Amino acid sequence: HSISVKNAHFSPDGKHLVTVLDGDSVKIWWLEGGKWQEKVTIEHSGWEVTNAQFSPDGKHLVVASFHGTVKIWKLDDGQWEEKFTIQHTGWVTNARFSPDGKHLVTLTSGVTGGIDFHHAKLWELVDDQSQENVTIQQWQERVTIEHSDIVNDVHFSPDGKHLVTASRDVTAKIFGLEDGKWQIKGTIWHFGPVENASFSCDGRFLVTASYDRTATICGLEGGIWQVKATIWHTESVTNASFGPDYQLVTASSDNTARIWVLKKKGK
Repeated sequence: HSISVKNAHFSPDGKHLVTVLDGDSVKIWWLEGGKWQEKVTIEHSGWEVTNAQFSPDGKHLVVASFHGTVKIWKLDDGQWEEKFTIQHTGWVTNARFSPDGKHLVTLTSGVTGGIDFHHAKLWELVDDQSQENVTIQQWQERVTIEHSDIVNDVHFSPDGKHLVTASRDVTAKIFGLEDGKWQIKGTIWHFGPVENASFSCDGRFLVTASYDRTATICGLEGGIWQVKATIWHTESVTNASFGPDYQLVTASSDNTARIWVLKKKGK
């Protein structure tokens, strides 16, 4: 590349790669004959691209931009083509597909009427019949999750039935899919900005990392998310994530990364 690269992601099958440049464009690369070749450059007309990620099936790519747009590209007959543009009010700071690729969450921030807003918007891919009885797929907004400060992170559970947002407003909000509708299932409170939140591999637990020097672990019991444990560091917890067998790693400004395991009762 000729300029700084902000981040990069592989497609699930490892045959494609997207690089997000420090500016208004991303590049899609394709592995052919053992060599990586540039296939497409996606530009956002002078507006900074914030992130780009592949769908779980590797056939779609979502690109978020400060331009207030999310562009979704699809791989058709070996060519990447733009299929959808989702318009937003304000900057789009991130976008992420659900595990089944049928839902999409976008993070937005901006100002309306002199008032700051910070949202996570949940979209669903639905079939729509045109006047010619042709089935056309469209992304429709289902839920707007409101925060009072910037939303730092968002993750779906592995089964795609829950969603958690992490915000500077000292909360993490959990939404669940029930009877076809997304509903609030719980709010986790901290005493400082929540930097990130993520689920365990089976979706039974989630962890939040906060500048209040703690990581909070919640478990799902009888459809209710309950606090199970609080992990302390001596400085801000900047990240927390689960590994196999409920292993948990926390990273902190106290110069440590700590690994935790779930101790079973009686052992």
